[in-house]
Parts: sequence; C-alpha cells; structure tokens
Amino acid sequence: TAHNGIPETVEDAAMFVEKNNTADLLAKLENLNSDRLLLEDLKTKSLAQAEKFSEQTFEHEIFSLINILSKKVVA
Repeated sequence: TAHNGIPETVEDAAMFVEKNNTADLLAKLENLNSDRLLLEDLKTKSLAQAEKFSEQTFEHEIFSLINILSKKVVA
C-alpha cells in the first residue's frame, strides 16, 4: 500500500495496492503474471533500489558525511 514512507523508499520499483482491497491485489497479481516484461522491469528496479540501502552504501554515505563534517570543524 502507498502509506507512510513506502512510496519514497521503493520509488518506481513496486506496484501499490489499495489498502484492504483484495480485488485490487488480485488484479495487480494477475497483471504481473500476464505481463512478463513488467515483472522483469520491477525485478530489475527493485534490486537497484535495494542497493541504495545496502550496508556498503550506508557505510560509504556515513564516511562521506564524517569527512565533510570534519573538514568544517577544522576550517
């Protein structure tokens, strides 16, 4: 469902269903089952999106921030 921070987190790497709407869920699942190009596209996008939240990415971002902040303290 498109609630809280989920849309911002997954961006276009997911399909959203209406909350408490099983008909919408079924329609989306049937769409994925019949449209293999869409399924492959979402698989590719979801793996790329997940990489943004990997341990390596987090570590790189933290060390970059520490580096920037340490330069500001010295200046």
